[in-house]
Amino acid sequence: MKLPLNIDLKGKTAVVTGGGGVLCSTFAKAIAACGAKVAILDLREDVANKVAEEIVADGGIAIGVGANVLDKAVLENAKKIVNEKFGSCDILINGAGGNHPKGTTTNEYYFEGDIKKDITSFFDLDPQGVEFVFNLNFLGTLLPTQVFAADMLVLIVVGTVNTAVDTVVGQVQRCEHYDTVTVECKLDLLRYLIYLLNLFGNIAGKEH
Repeated sequence: MKLPLNIDLKGKTAVVTGGGGVLCSTFAKAIAACGAKVAILDLREDVANKVAEEIVADGGIAIGVGANVLDKAVLENAKKIVNEKFGSCDILINGAGGNHPKGTTTNEYYFEGDIKKDITSFFDLDPQGVEFVFNLNFLGTLLPTQVFAADMLVLIVVGTVNTAVDTVVGQVQRCEHYDTVTVECKLDLLRYLIYLLNLFGNIAGKEH
């Protein structure tokens, strides 16, 4: 993968939840291209392994790990695997998340009279559907952070990037498929965040 910035993440370990998806697999590949060892976590272990294999085939270092971000015990086991293979976690990208048909409205915004139409408005949302969306996007960010950020307590510089919570901030919205533009915009943001991590890491190293 060609990157616009010359960033050195050699010796760093990155964990990417939801790493088997379109968006976060791109994140993982970008970080691997910077030299980091990347652990791809995904509910579907076969998909995580496939992304890891693609990274390795491209000259990077990566492993796939099956993990449910809503199960802390499973995450603890995933952390054990990552620590044994790559060492402590330096960078965590909470990318696991998503939506559910029962937790989304037909229209992105409420329009006058929608409550009387044969559509799903805010007033028709299924509590269980909303609960699923909340748990996946909020708890699915909280739990991995509790597990993997523990490694960062002894580090000078740490980095955690949360993307999943975008789904539940503000209001429950319709889930659109990621298109190429969206992925590129998110990737540009990731590149900048990696640049900042690298920059502050160099500064901290000089100060200590």
